[in-house]
Amino acid sequence: MPSSWPPRCRRLMQRLGLRLPIVQAPMKGHQDWRLAAAVARAGGMGSIPCAGLNGEEVRKAAGEFRKAIKEGKGNAAGPLNLNFFVHDEPQEHAVTHAKKRWKDALEPFYKKEEILFGAESSGSPQSSPSFVSSASQSHGRLQSSFNDDLCSAVELVKPEVVSFHFGLPDSKLLERVKAAGCLVQVSATTVEEAVYLENKGVDIIIAQGYEAGGHRGMFIARNVYQQVGSMALIPQIADAVSVPVIAAGGIADKRGVANESLHTHSLTRTLTRSLTPPPNRNMLTVTSFA
Repeated sequence: MPSSWPPRCRRLMQRLGLRLPIVQAPMKGHQDWRLAAAVARAGGMGSIPCAGLNGEEVRKAAGEFRKAIKEGKGNAAGPLNLNFFVHDEPQEHAVTHAKKRWKDALEPFYKKEEILFGAESSGSPQSSPSFVSSASQSHGRLQSSFNDDLCSAVELVKPEVVSFHFGLPDSKLLERVKAAGCLVQVSATTVEEAVYLENKGVDIIIAQGYEAGGHRGMFIARNVYQQVGSMALIPQIADAVSVPVIAAGGIADKRGVANESLHTHSLTRTLTRSLTPPPNRNMLTVTSFA
């Protein structure tokens, strides 16, 4: 690897066996273990989104990942990252209230387009807006925050990295993850969050700028309008902590990909393993530099 790369980057790559300084974001609903395995075979960190999975499903996905890696040829593969949510469990009354607000806000648009509100549409997997299915459910069940069942799966699988979104789990669960030999990687959207995470023993911090969108890992900060973009946030966090920092946010088309030094032809091959719809893939690979 080039000697010009930051020492923290080089040490992390050597420890994890990375050939490329690339971490594939775990994108629930857009990928599964196949994309993670494709990225790992290319030399980056493959990530499996585990939000909405139970322990058995996590073990199965990790098993498929490692099977695909074992069957692959060529250079040594990159590490496995299992990603989990850490959030307050939704209360039934709050879900009911949220669904009503969604319905009241969106029903006029359905009527205008003469779409039966609540019916399925051939144009999309689900035409009816559902707070539970889109924001806190997977295959008909509520997404669980990182718990004993999921932690037991981590202890069995022993991935190289375990990442959390929306803060840290209970300290006892975190201790078990570390005891399993996993590096802990967590999202931070402010310098305050990054410093907090380092003080709690986090090994890798993901600096998520404003451009990362609405699904960002805020857990101390609450007002998104007071937060800054990636190009401002990343150096601030890098200066404030001593652990490796991963840049996230702002990669929305071919120009952003090029700025991150990722060859587009490699990205195109990798995207074929994802569940991302073709129009979204095209935005990443066809957009002009003009």
